[in-house]
Amino acid sequence: MVITFHGRSWNPTQTMTSLSPDANAPFATIAEFRSHTRAHSELLDWCAARHRDLNPHFNAIRTYRSPEGCGEDGPLRGVPVTLKDNIGADSFDTWAGTTAPLPTPWTESGELVKRLQHAGAVVTSKSHCAEFAFGGSGFNPHHGTPRNPWDRHIHRAPGGSSSGTAVAVATGMAWFGIGTDTGGSVRVPASLCGCVGFRPTHGRWPSDGILPLSRFYDVPGVIARNATDLGLIASAIDRVNPRRPLDLGELRFNELPSAFLADCEPVITSAFERVRARLSQHGATFSIAPANPISDAITMLDEGPNTAAVAMARRLESELPEWLARTSPHVRRLIDAHWHIPEEAVVARHERASAFRVRHDELFGRADFLLLPTCPVGAPAVAMLSSDTYYERYSNALLRYTVLPSLYGCCALSLPIGRDQHGVPIGLQVVARHNDDQRLIACARSLETMMADVAPSPNSL
Repeated sequence: MVITFHGRSWNPTQTMTSLSPDANAPFATIAEFRSHTRAHSELLDWCAARHRDLNPHFNAIRTYRSPEGCGEDGPLRGVPVTLKDNIGADSFDTWAGTTAPLPTPWTESGELVKRLQHAGAVVTSKSHCAEFAFGGSGFNPHHGTPRNPWDRHIHRAPGGSSSGTAVAVATGMAWFGIGTDTGGSVRVPASLCGCVGFRPTHGRWPSDGILPLSRFYDVPGVIARNATDLGLIASAIDRVNPRRPLDLGELRFNELPSAFLADCEPVITSAFERVRARLSQHGATFSIAPANPISDAITMLDEGPNTAAVAMARRLESELPEWLARTSPHVRRLIDAHWHIPEEAVVARHERASAFRVRHDELFGRADFLLLPTCPVGAPAVAMLSSDTYYERYSNALLRYTVLPSLYGCCALSLPIGRDQHGVPIGLQVVARHNDDQRLIACARSLETMMADVAPSPNSL
C-alpha cells in the first residue's frame, strides 16, 4: 500500500536498513553547535537534508517550510524546531491530525512559540499527531501513523499523541520539538523514540495558540535529543540560566510500591532496576512512596468519566461541527461515550482532581524525586492498532504510568535507559514537585551521564 499525501508518496510496509548515508549529526548538543559553528545555518541545512531524505519513509512531518533566515540572536539561534500540529504558528496551517485545516485562532503563534523565536529558534515544520491529540500510541488513520525509527523491519508505533514530533527529533528532521502533554503525550513518544520528553508544571508555560484537549491537564512540552539541550531550551522559555547537573549521591528518590508495577514487562523492569542499582552505587538513597496517594489516583482515573473526551465533544459541537462529522471511528466512539455526561459530573470530577494537586507533596515525603518507568509496555506493531480492542488496550497501557504526574500537576520527564527485545528504547520517568522544573532537568542531566553506556540516543540511530 502506498499513501500519497500533499504530493509525497509513502510506503508504510517498506523496510529501511539505515537512516541516511550522512547519519551522524554535525554536533552532539546545541551548546557544541553554538561554540564551534561558523555558519548559523549549519543545523538548519542538516535537518533540511534529513527531512528530504527520511520523511517519505517515516512520515513524521506534515508541512515543512524552508527558513528565510537563521533566527534572532539568542541562545537558540539557528536551531530548527518542529511543532506538533495542534500548535498554531503564523504561516502554517493547523490540522491537529484531522482531515482538514482548522480555522483561526488555531493557526496563530501563541506566546510560547514567540518566546522560542525570540530566543533564536526557527520553526521549520509542523509534525503529525494523533487525531485531536487523542491516544497514547500515535495511531492516525487519516494521514498514516509515523514510523518508530528504532525497528527497521516492523512498522511500530512511535507513541502519542506527539508522535511525529518525537520521530522528527529522533531522526534529525528537527533538532527539537514542542508537543503537548495531557496524560503523557510528550513523555510516551519520547520514551519509545529514544528522546528526552519534558512535561512542565501545569500552568508554568503559556498555552495560548494551542488547540486544547483538556485545559485542566494540558501543558506544552519539549522533546529533545538529550537532557543538556532540554536544559537550554527550557531555560530559554523560562528566561533563566540553566542549572548545573546535580550530585546524584546527595539525592533521595521515592519509587512506587511493587504492587503498582506488576503489569510492567520484564525487560522494562530490568532496565529500571539497573538504574536503581547504579544510583545506589553513587550513594543515592531510596524509599517507597506511600500507597494511598497512588491508589487514590488510580481509583479516580479508572472510575471516569474521561473529562478530556467530554471537553472535546463539547468543543467539536460548539466550535468545530464540520470536523465532528469527519472524525475517525476510534475518536467518534470515545466522543459518543462521553457526549451526554452531565455538567455536574464534570464539575465534581474537576473538584476531586483539584484536591490531588493540593496534596501532591504526598508523592515525595522527604524524597527529592519520584522514579518509575515511563511506560509499562513497549511499542506495539501499528498493524495491531486497527483493531478496536488492541487500540484501546495499548493506548491505555502506554499512558498508565504517565497519567499519575498529570493528575497531580507535577513536572515530569522521560529519558532513555535501555532497549527492549525489539530494539525499541525504554524510558525512565522522573517526577518532581510543582515548579521544581529546573532542578528536575538538572537531575536528568546527571542521570543521562550515568546511563550513557547503555542508553540509546538519536545520535546512534
